[in-house]
Amino acid sequence: MTSDDDAPNNPFAKREPDRERSGFDHFLAEVFGASERAGAIVSAAQIEDTLAEAIKGRLREMNAGDIGVLFSGLASPLNSFHAKIHLGFALALYDQAVREDLQVVKDVRNRFAHHIPAKSFDDEIIKKLCEKLHYPCHRVNVEERVFAEDPIEEEETDPRQRFQGVVGNLYFGLAMLSVNEVRPVPPTKWREVLDYARRPDAPAPLPKKVRVRPSKLKAH
Repeated sequence: MTSDDDAPNNPFAKREPDRERSGFDHFLAEVFGASERAGAIVSAAQIEDTLAEAIKGRLREMNAGDIGVLFSGLASPLNSFHAKIHLGFALALYDQAVREDLQVVKDVRNRFAHHIPAKSFDDEIIKKLCEKLHYPCHRVNVEERVFAEDPIEEEETDPRQRFQGVVGNLYFGLAMLSVNEVRPVPPTKWREVLDYARRPDAPAPLPKKVRVRPSKLKAH
């Protein structure tokens, strides 16, 4: 296994999103400034959409109709945030901790959307959900320091700030995945069994033999 530094450079990779220029942080400040409920719901929707794009980049090339069968409609297997989260994990887009953070984002969105009294992050259930978030703790623990004696950044405890930090991190991580597609390669062994286009034409049927019955001799 090679480290990221040893990995070969991909000259065809698209440029990764630039957080400073994307305006997403401004977007977060705007939607949360208007309403904490609206901010949580809208930002979670943005994360779900970005996750969908990251997943699409790991699937085979498909037309809009085939994509719609997967992602749109009540019977589509990937029409919910829940399904997208678990498929992203199955495709190795992220680890268990990120999957759990995505689930918290989903649950916070659902709490705001379906529980009218929950108007802010002061709601007790939302507070407990935000306490489960991994990213703020992870960011503090791996903070790069020039000198060993440099202070470690204090972990954010405010539920709203924790949620916004996670949403920002998830957005940029998933956006990086979505702009650099990795399409699956069909297997070569036994491929002809399921690849009808590669099957040889069926042999033409042999002409049917006509059985000639001997005519009956007439009596003289």
